[in-house]
Amino acid sequence: MWIKVRHFCQSIEMSHFRDLPPEILERYAVVSPPIRETTEHHGSVHILGTGAYGEVLLVRRNGTKDGGAKDEDSTQLAVKRCFACLMLDDLTTLRRTYREIAVLRQVRRYAHRKNIVALEDIVLPKTGCDLYLVFELASQDLEHAIRYSALDEDAQRQVSHDIAQALCFLHHINLMHRDVKPSNILLHTSGRAKLCDFGFVRHARDAGDAGALSKCLTEYVGMRWYRAPEL
Repeated sequence: MWIKVRHFCQSIEMSHFRDLPPEILERYAVVSPPIRETTEHHGSVHILGTGAYGEVLLVRRNGTKDGGAKDEDSTQLAVKRCFACLMLDDLTTLRRTYREIAVLRQVRRYAHRKNIVALEDIVLPKTGCDLYLVFELASQDLEHAIRYSALDEDAQRQVSHDIAQALCFLHHINLMHRDVKPSNILLHTSGRAKLCDFGFVRHARDAGDAGALSKCLTEYVGMRWYRAPEL
């Protein structure tokens, strides 16, 4: 469910951002990412990425100067706009959204040490059906890095170590990610990798029976190209 943060951004018209709720505009300023060789730029506002369930915007947090005027924090963040995920007649999307937020809040205190993307804020507008999740910003995802051969052998080993550590932690607290793939692995400029997109996460075991597999598991797990052979 997470839309990946990439430097090869896609352009959309400015009017597309004018319907952002005031709750977002009061806290964050939408900005354009730096233009790179792989970035499409047509003089319009950029988004960091798009997906089936929404889009990701690059923002800065609005601060306040001593005189009361707004000031822009130098820290950049990624706002994930989840399209129509609060519609009461779509129980599947509601459950997936609630599950992802619950897990991200559960692991937030361990996120940095356990290589899991950190949820910084949740914005629930008074009107509309879109939900906004604010995350730390990464420089690219592993899919992009593979496409452009951006990782040497040492970096590849570091990514493998970091994601193995993230999965080990999740399994330790009885969670299965179920959608591990290159586009769900974010890479930071420091070289660290972090696991994101917890829309398909499930508890591995039922709470009442430590030895029984969860009854909430489904056969549909992530993208077909990355599923285990038995699925």
